[in-house]
Amino acid sequence: ILAGGDSAPSGGDDRAGPERWAETARAFRAASLAVRPGHTPIPIMFGIDAVHTVVAGANDGLTPPAGARDLARRLPNATYVELERCGHQIMLEKPAETNALLLDLIGA
Repeated sequence: ILAGGDSAPSGGDDRAGPERWAETARAFRAASLAVRPGHTPIPIMFGIDAVHTVVAGANDGLTPPAGARDLARRLPNATYVELERCGHQIMLEKPAETNALLLDLIGA
């Protein structure tokens, strides 16, 4: 669970048992529903405000682009890029394009 810091149960105890982690996940879900009523809660994204570039291969049969588009739509500062004639292994199939996107994201 990511929440911009200190998302572990008991103020940072990342060795807490599964019950405590489940309790934390339920709390994030409740907070997500309170903030965005009517939307499907995605606790792992609650509180994320970093800039993101979500990249998908147009021909990815393992994780279809629709899921990546939805992820980009739900993240507050995200750009969505779909690489044509590309499957699941975007870094191997389109290394130049992937590197250019990464360099642009980090401002290099």
